[in-house]
Amino acid sequence: MAKQGAKKMKDENKKHMGFLLRLILASNVSSFHLQIPVFAGYKIFGLLRGTLLSRGSEGEVEDEKTRKKREKMEKKAPRGKIIKTRTR
Repeated sequence: MAKQGAKKMKDENKKHMGFLLRLILASNVSSFHLQIPVFAGYKIFGLLRGTLLSRGSEGEVEDEKTRKKREKMEKKAPRGKIIKTRTR
């Protein structure tokens, strides 16, 4: 009698584990199919946002301080970066 109960329990456990395995595989596959379009939408949204927002900044008038700072940076750019070294 005890052997029959153990065999029945083993069969139920095997059936339950098979169900859990199918459930895990199905949830992973469905989430993978959702990740691709979501990522594509995220990238497209970023591109559209960048192009739409950059159009508005073309007509801006910069103030005197910003203009001087930009001109100073443009003058410094061709010179290159100065690297300080320690003498020994």
